[in-house]
Amino acid sequence: MKIKSILEKKGSDVYSISADDTLKDMVKEMLGRSIGSLLVLHDDGSLAGIITERDFLHNVVKNADSWETVRIDDVMIKKVLTATADETLDAVMSRMTKHRVRHMPVVESDKVVGVLSIGDIIYASLDESTFQNELMKRYIKDWPEDGKSELVK
Repeated sequence: MKIKSILEKKGSDVYSISADDTLKDMVKEMLGRSIGSLLVLHDDGSLAGIITERDFLHNVVKNADSWETVRIDDVMIKKVLTATADETLDAVMSRMTKHRVRHMPVVESDKVVGVLSIGDIIYASLDESTFQNELMKRYIKDWPEDGKSELVK
């Protein structure tokens, strides 16, 4: 399964925040949309960084008295792992697992075309496994009574 088919099903909404905004702004935006990450985009729409709920927690602990005024630019992840729409589900799932990230922007020609969460990956993987399981059931159901496939003869 290709990433583009996952984005077609889930939609390609991209939620972002300005690098000049604060962690307080980020919390309001994430809670308002029930999401776990926000992208930070340059004026031309290219990816500048990402900030996640996990980043927020680390920074609240580090800046307990002043977290509300910490700028996104000071705490965002600037070296962001990305995927492309033509990559396979398995390749992206493997990279997300290896690097322990839960959100991965999908980029084409330096523009963000969507964001995948680990939940999206799990859902798509389960969907694909269910489909393959159904194909196997149909194949076995249609197995010749003598137990030999025409390919074996």
